[in-house]
Amino acid sequence: MDVKTNYYYDIADDLAAAPDCWALFAWSGRNTGKTYSTLRYMLEGKHKFIFLKRTIEDVKLILSGSGKIGSKLSLYGADMSPFKAINRDFGTNIRAFSIYKGYLGGFWKCNEKNEPVGGPIGYILPLNAVAKVKGFDLSDCDYIILDEFIPSPWERVDRQEGKQLLDLYMTVSRDREHRGLPPLKLIGLANPTEINCPIFQELEVADEAADMVKRGDMMSSEDVVEILAIPLIGVVPDDENIVISTNQGAPLVGNNTMAGKAYMNICKRVDGEEVPFLDLAGKGGLFSRLFKKN
Repeated sequence: MDVKTNYYYDIADDLAAAPDCWALFAWSGRNTGKTYSTLRYMLEGKHKFIFLKRTIEDVKLILSGSGKIGSKLSLYGADMSPFKAINRDFGTNIRAFSIYKGYLGGFWKCNEKNEPVGGPIGYILPLNAVAKVKGFDLSDCDYIILDEFIPSPWERVDRQEGKQLLDLYMTVSRDREHRGLPPLKLIGLANPTEINCPIFQELEVADEAADMVKRGDMMSSEDVVEILAIPLIGVVPDDENIVISTNQGAPLVGNNTMAGKAYMNICKRVDGEEVPFLDLAGKGGLFSRLFKKN
């Protein structure tokens, strides 16, 4: 897809281009429609799915606006469901409900009273608790969708995430195979601040992701500025010190590292100072090549 001429992402294009691919990963800037188009594809194709978030807290946030299945009490608060925009645009009423202990949930089509109708169209699970739900039969799901599979720099990184994801995939895929169903497909979506992550390492595709950046298959900072029509206040290079400082709980801003200097320069620009951009060419990691200043 040419992001310069077609800003919004459509998962259907990539799935059609690689029909035999068992795993597909899409990453780009925010608000490009990755989650939107993926959930719309599931809905229109009547594909049942597992919607994975990285942590239990992420799942609880999605479930915070709805009630619990089997309970007469409905707590319809703020709608934190990823289907909110689809409901708005297509007149559907799909809501998230808790099924078990707040970390296993599902998406249901609802009536005008926001009551679930029929069975779930998809399940909601946290990646860091997949072992707790291995006893559930999820073989009726055609896809696993892992949302935000690349952690943000400030998030604590679980180095076992890749193994947890593959464990879930193999469990569901094996059950589907025993039932004579088509192979399970995995879709990963992310808004990255860096490309390297435990899942890419486990799948041994980190080098391939780096090669995409080297070939120029990703957006430059100029592309992002043109699309968003906002001023550029800074570019932070991919830096292993981001992960180190995150795991240590120590601030990176002001440290004598490329990322630390870049963060500090952004703070100065926000405060009104005129600070030249760092020369990231040939320094740092993937983002130094991804977001390069010409």
